[in-house]
Amino acid sequence: MTAVAIPHALIVGLELRPWLGDMGFRKPILFFVSTGLTVWSLGYLRMLLMPSQGWRCKWNRSIDLLLGVALSVEVSLIAVQAWRGRKSHFNHSTLIDRNIEVVMTFCIAIATAIVVYDTFRSFRRLATSCANAWALRAGMLFLTVSCALGFGISIYGWRLMSHGVSPSIVLPRGVLKFPHGAAIHALQLLPAIAGISGWIQSRLGVQAVVAAITGQALFLGYSMRQTWLGHDRWEFDGLGVFLMGLVAGSYGFSAIAISAGRYSRISHSA
Repeated sequence: MTAVAIPHALIVGLELRPWLGDMGFRKPILFFVSTGLTVWSLGYLRMLLMPSQGWRCKWNRSIDLLLGVALSVEVSLIAVQAWRGRKSHFNHSTLIDRNIEVVMTFCIAIATAIVVYDTFRSFRRLATSCANAWALRAGMLFLTVSCALGFGISIYGWRLMSHGVSPSIVLPRGVLKFPHGAAIHALQLLPAIAGISGWIQSRLGVQAVVAAITGQALFLGYSMRQTWLGHDRWEFDGLGVFLMGLVAGSYGFSAIAISAGRYSRISHSA
């Protein structure tokens, strides 16, 4: 799915289509990449789950297939709307546009239900390190929160439109989708930190992952606060600076834990 973004990016690079606007390819490219990474991460999680037997095995395979179909249809319709020069979201201006958005919403609802199901499954025994298990479980929780925020964005966006206001802005400058984006890729970031920790054989991998989880939660809180107050993403006030300082400190501590754990392991080996 991620590979489909490449020809779209080439079209933009050749200036055959713009990056922004109703006919822009920014949204389909980002959705292809983001959705592809999410599907890959969910597949990775399933590889680490204890194998199912009998009807559960068939059920889980059917769920995997349904998720792939639902997400493929959703991002494909986003691309179709871009090729048509139409908005893919908050657009009921014609019958076709309305039906496309209804199908997209239905696909997202299916995908969200499967994400919630996989989140519960992730708390079963995983065939991986303790640090990676922490990372995957937290990443799934953040993904679930991101999906819930996505539905909240849709509901609130339509409410804004009913008042003649842009559905993407919380007045005066808040970016409505900021919290959704702040949480969605924790499922890639946190296991990456666990992977780096394992690769260099750090003894403090769990501590590094927990610190990163804390930083991710603080950043999500920061993004929700900014949006609620109608502030732009990086429009700082005193508390905003403090929260981002905590975010930076958490990720800094994560990096220090990885490095210190590596040094500690070498020292014990010596």
